[in-house]
Amino acid sequence: MLSLLATVPIIVPTVLCLTVCIFSPTFPILDNPYLLSHSTYYTLIVIELVILLPRLLGISSVVEGLPVPSNSLPIFGHALSFTSTTPWNLMSTWHSHLGKTYTFTLFSRPCISTTDKGFLHLILHKNHSKFGKDVVFTYYPFLTILGGGIVTSNSLRWRKKRTAYSKHLRIDMLESVPSITLNSYTHNINFTEPIVDLNSIYRHLTLSVISNLMLSLSPTEAINNFGRLYLPVMEECNKRVWDPTRQFGVWRRSWFKHIKECRELNEYVKGLVFKRISERIEKRKQGEYSDKDGLDLFLSSSSLVSKIIVQDIVDEIKTFVLAGHETTASMLSWCTAEVCFSMEVLKKLQKEADEVWGNCGTPDYSKLIYAEACLRETLRKHSVVPTVTRSVNEDFTFEDIVYKKGTTVMVGIQGVHLDPENWVEPEVFKPERFSKFEDVKEYTFLPFIGGPRNCLGQYIAMLEAKIVISKIFYEYELEVFEGGREKDGFVVPVVPKDGVKVKWKKRR
Repeated sequence: MLSLLATVPIIVPTVLCLTVCIFSPTFPILDNPYLLSHSTYYTLIVIELVILLPRLLGISSVVEGLPVPSNSLPIFGHALSFTSTTPWNLMSTWHSHLGKTYTFTLFSRPCISTTDKGFLHLILHKNHSKFGKDVVFTYYPFLTILGGGIVTSNSLRWRKKRTAYSKHLRIDMLESVPSITLNSYTHNINFTEPIVDLNSIYRHLTLSVISNLMLSLSPTEAINNFGRLYLPVMEECNKRVWDPTRQFGVWRRSWFKHIKECRELNEYVKGLVFKRISERIEKRKQGEYSDKDGLDLFLSSSSLVSKIIVQDIVDEIKTFVLAGHETTASMLSWCTAEVCFSMEVLKKLQKEADEVWGNCGTPDYSKLIYAEACLRETLRKHSVVPTVTRSVNEDFTFEDIVYKKGTTVMVGIQGVHLDPENWVEPEVFKPERFSKFEDVKEYTFLPFIGGPRNCLGQYIAMLEAKIVISKIFYEYELEVFEGGREKDGFVVPVVPKDGVKVKWKKRR
């Protein structure tokens, strides 16, 4: 009954809004900030709260036997605590005060956060099948992009996708990453103003790279066409993380605008898919066609083409663009700032860059060892994805504590990375920690998670990023003018709040 009532906050405003639109043909849906009058707007909010109240009161329990943060409130649980500070910093602080594993509630949802190595092994490796993707809670705001892609897939569906894509993303596609990255670098790293925001430039650069890898788009087409459609959708998804009412506010202009933008993005990508299908058919008749990018990979892994398969491919493309674009750009932004802030690190990175890029012929990217160490240390210190969530599929017991089905389990990545038991002086930027990556202890470094569900795109991201970070410091002297220190606490991946604005001059 409660689950039925919970749909009313969506149904009631929808019916009212559609009624207004149907019986008022001239009503400007997309040109007016409000579809309803202010009085009706606030009335609907009250209706939503009244109807949601029974649901919020229905479940509000923590996991018994675990420490609990203070300041829990009826109905809200610990939700209001997250509004006063950066959520990830708060969760790390709770770990330092309460220990490796603690429990809290967000409205009606019982949650735990853990940095315990034994528990992490259970979640990420040993019993990973008992911890499903948290589609309803965590991924929900991004479902318009992720759809039914590999990130949101579970069980057999996920396993099939993982098997089909793994070799290509880990090995085959790596061959084209350097040339595509350098082409995108040349197109985007062309400074004209005395002060430039590298955070913005890196977003365009990484979008160009992943768009070429997935769809063979040129840098210009990636930004002017794909980026023009994709970036506004991503921006709205981020807003919905911290303002869930945007997902159901059908009286808002942004609600209709988002639907329109999602439809345009899907139609654009579908058009590319159908165009590629036609090319494959024609050229294979002539025996000329060979797979060249991610789209070919997805088409080759499908035994037949149908509307369902095409939509699945569209979701995969959007998923890989999201995963391969934002996180890599954030990593590059933080790394650039950290290198600029440390003269010792800067000199070491420039020395390696001079050796790799200064010689004639094709650079040996395997020699970008210090550049890669800088990037890994960036991911440790800044944790661009600060937590990953799972949902418990069935009741289980760990160390005499019962975790019930439906509990949200949060892997405290930032907590792991800043734990002084794992890293000496965790707040200090020391790339030398990763001079021998094989010496890093298990479950102390989790930017790409671990176990069977680790990030498939990590090899592409690291190769792309170390080429960019090495080359930019080979060609330029950079000085941070503004930004690069404080985090934007309400955007994931975590980015510098004020960007990374730098002064520059040519080194050569």
